[in-house]
Amino acid sequence: MTPLQRAFVVGVFLGGVATLLALFHRGRHRECWSYVAYLIALTAWGGCLAAWPARFYRWDWWMAKQAVLEVLRVGVALELTFRAVRSFPGARARVQVAMLAVLVVSAAIIASGPPHVPANYLWAWQPQIATAIIWLFGVTAFGVVFYRLPVSDWHRALVLVFTARLFLTTVLLNIVGHFGWSVRPSFNVIDGTVDVAVSWTLAWAAWRPVQADVFSPELRRRIAEATAAATVTA
Repeated sequence: MTPLQRAFVVGVFLGGVATLLALFHRGRHRECWSYVAYLIALTAWGGCLAAWPARFYRWDWWMAKQAVLEVLRVGVALELTFRAVRSFPGARARVQVAMLAVLVVSAAIIASGPPHVPANYLWAWQPQIATAIIWLFGVTAFGVVFYRLPVSDWHRALVLVFTARLFLTTVLLNIVGHFGWSVRPSFNVIDGTVDVAVSWTLAWAAWRPVQADVFSPELRRRIAEATAAATVTA
């Protein structure tokens, strides 16, 4: 591991710790428990890698870490979707169908890949995972916009940042796949810089004061009743 790579790891680790502190200080940890689990896994890995790079900077450890984080990212997308639509039966039914379709197609695409992925073929495997998770977050975002569902500012930040990060990851890996590992030094710099930026962007979003919910409980109830009635009529 180069000094620059280690600096990136430390930057992401510190940003993750700052985000965790903010989540519990602001009470935002209750808004998405799966993201708390994701952040704990990410900071634990980053702390171990920064402290003992000779032991943890290995392909098998990276693959294990990546598998855990990908599962937790899927959990974040599913939890955000559930929280957004749980009070709105009509939206919930349609979004659940769309989410199930994405999960089935994504699982089929991922399962068709090789069971053991060597480093030289990372660019051919990782974009499939990232694309599948992007679609999950996309369904959430589309449901929120289409049905005008009330979501917290923290939920919006998670959807936007995760989607942008995963999209950029897919683009970078496709570039590596096209030009080969000769561009790996540039890839590492860009990827590490983006990771640090994402970590501290979420830390900033988590530390922001919690915005008051403009949707009163009574308004939520009326919206839910209207959506349910429209579903029965349809």
